[in-house]
Amino acid sequence: MLASAGAENDQPVRTIRAGDGPQFRFEVSNDGMTMVTGSFMRGPKVWDTREWQVTRELKHHGMFRGLSPDGKSLAVVSSDDAYLWLCDTGTGSSKRSEITGGFGHAKTNAVLCAAYSPDGEFLATSGIDTVVKIWDATTLKGSGELRGIDSPPAQIRFSADSKLLAAASWNGRVRVW
Repeated sequence: MLASAGAENDQPVRTIRAGDGPQFRFEVSNDGMTMVTGSFMRGPKVWDTREWQVTRELKHHGMFRGLSPDGKSLAVVSSDDAYLWLCDTGTGSSKRSEITGGFGHAKTNAVLCAAYSPDGEFLATSGIDTVVKIWDATTLKGSGELRGIDSPPAQIRFSADSKLLAAASWNGRVRVW
């Protein structure tokens, strides 16, 4: 269950049932109008936070790893076919890019995290291979990679001005580029 806190006290103003089983991830768009929840049991759910209703349940199998700042695009990583899917949260349509081999991550390594830059121009991914890949968020073309993480990442995030990228690793280190 997810809850939003009231401004005057610590009592929730809304509690929703996001789905069956544990919810491993959720994100809210910058304007607060869209929320996405995700679990291993089902595809990601897109919520309208004004009405607290599910507006779309995406059918992609895999875990969603990032919501664009405007709430219109969702990055979903499929562990079974090694693709990064960008899903339109309004229509449900999607496009994919192979994220293994070539520019992408090593074929035997899962992508563990992804983050959109606050300006929405880039999407960064990282996984067991400990390499951070930078993608054009619209075309899904690879545009760069960062090395230096010596342990799988737990989280990656861009700075508010999109000029820095940080990766927090399982070994307790944070690298900033």
